[in-house]
Amino acid sequence: RIMARVPWLRAPREDMRCPPGGRLRVPITAILAQLPRGPQVARDALVVDSDGGQERVEARAWRRVPELDLGATHMDFGTVLAGESAERYLFISNPGDGPLEGNVRSMLAWLQAYPQTVRCEPGEMVQITVRLDAAGLPDGALDIPRALQVQTNAGGRTLSLHVQVSAPRLVLATPEIDFGSVPLGEIAERRLVVRNEGSAPLEATLTSAIGWIQPATDRIECAAGSEVAIPIRAQTVDFTGGQEIRLPDALRIVSGSDIMLIPVQIAILQPALQIEPEAVDFGYIDRAQPETRTLSLTNAGTGSLAWDARSDALWVEVTPQSGVCTAGETQTITMTAYGLALEAGQESATANLVINSDGGRAKVPLRVGLASPLIAVDTMLLDLGVSVNMEPVSGAFRIFNHGLGMLQGTISVDQTWLALSQVSFECATGRSIEVRVTTDMEEFPRSEGRAHGMIHVESNGGSAEIEVVLAAEAAPRLELPDVLSLEPRAEDGLFRGRLVIRNTGMATAHARLVAGNDGLTLSRQSCDVKPNKSARIGVQWTEPIPSHPEGMYIDVVLEDRRLRVPVEIKVDDQGRFD
Repeated sequence: RIMARVPWLRAPREDMRCPPGGRLRVPITAILAQLPRGPQVARDALVVDSDGGQERVEARAWRRVPELDLGATHMDFGTVLAGESAERYLFISNPGDGPLEGNVRSMLAWLQAYPQTVRCEPGEMVQITVRLDAAGLPDGALDIPRALQVQTNAGGRTLSLHVQVSAPRLVLATPEIDFGSVPLGEIAERRLVVRNEGSAPLEATLTSAIGWIQPATDRIECAAGSEVAIPIRAQTVDFTGGQEIRLPDALRIVSGSDIMLIPVQIAILQPALQIEPEAVDFGYIDRAQPETRTLSLTNAGTGSLAWDARSDALWVEVTPQSGVCTAGETQTITMTAYGLALEAGQESATANLVINSDGGRAKVPLRVGLASPLIAVDTMLLDLGVSVNMEPVSGAFRIFNHGLGMLQGTISVDQTWLALSQVSFECATGRSIEVRVTTDMEEFPRSEGRAHGMIHVESNGGSAEIEVVLAAEAAPRLELPDVLSLEPRAEDGLFRGRLVIRNTGMATAHARLVAGNDGLTLSRQSCDVKPNKSARIGVQWTEPIPSHPEGMYIDVVLEDRRLRVPVEIKVDDQGRFD
């Protein structure tokens, strides 16, 4: 059995056997965690105890341990100009007795360390170069608590960093260029003010993305704490019309890694004249009656539009003759044509309305003609026919305009029993109108059977007269029952009835009565019924009741027509007479 006498060795615990003349290999483990630093010599580190005697075994061990020594845990780069780089050196030493291995890693994108792999023998020193690139760093002091990390087999260290960056800081005092309102073709100028609020001189480039925006220089130099003003011009001569423009990235300033975009806006003033309609026709007007037309003047551009309207024609009056129209506004010009201003014998005239403005020039043709309407009617005699029993009748006639211009006039009658649908009219060139004529029979002279009247038409195109003829006659108008019912009489059982004939007309009715069946017996074969009177005719059935009687009617015959009254015989449900 083998036993360890030092804590940094470990021997097997089980018993061992070795045959005669044989060998036995026993594994002995060194516990490094228990091994003291430096060389170790133990003469009786192991004891072999067996039934063949006891032996002591000497053990020697040396655990080599590296040590990490940085000398400093903070790096101070001092003042570094923006855009430049600075170097500092980090010295790593190994005062231990084992080799030191590890790596150096930067925690910042603008900080680099090389070499990044470290190997240092005992008692030696390794130099690490640390480079700081100040491009893009802001102006001012930077204190980074975890800038560089050293990780080795002897442990790790973290280094902090301090640097004072001296950099320009670009500030735009005019973040936007507004040229305001500029008339088309003119040059506008504004100033772009750039301020350097950093601690180093500022150098930048200024470029324009638009051809008509022109900076006075493309380079900007500005000392620390000062500002410069760069003239910016806008050329509007190449624009075709008025418009409002806003460009979000018209100007660009580049300073190192900083890029600033400057928006530009401008309102180019160019009014645009629009006229509607393009020509004005007053039509045919009455020489003594002025005619008015209107014209719409619109500013379809930008900026104010000053205008002036004139015509050399004496027969037209223009109101107003001048004005100022704002952008998008529409104004109305009123023109009045006077027929009396035309020369004698002149039937028509043309002229131009000339409009001068800031947005162009326009000519509007004007035309006027003197009206010469000509009246015509489709009949000179209007026969309204016959009014029976003073019933109203109606008719119509048409008025035509065979001339030029609007035909205007009045219509009148000379009889109170004549009524018109209208008493005034207007009829355009080549058109016609219909006039309805009705009668008021309450005003008709009842003593006359035929009457005459006149319709007078007066107009600016002449006059016309139409004779109206109406005849009136009296006629009977009979009212008969729809059905004549014959019912049995209690005293004799015969079927009897009474036919009542009423005359609502204005003349006596001479009627003849005809029975359609021989079984029908009439009390009279004829009768005269005066106006607003009635006649009663007795009717009796004198024969047996047939199953299907024929000719069960009575005809009332007048001079010009025949009226029929059906006759029915009333019986009960069983075929017996009521």
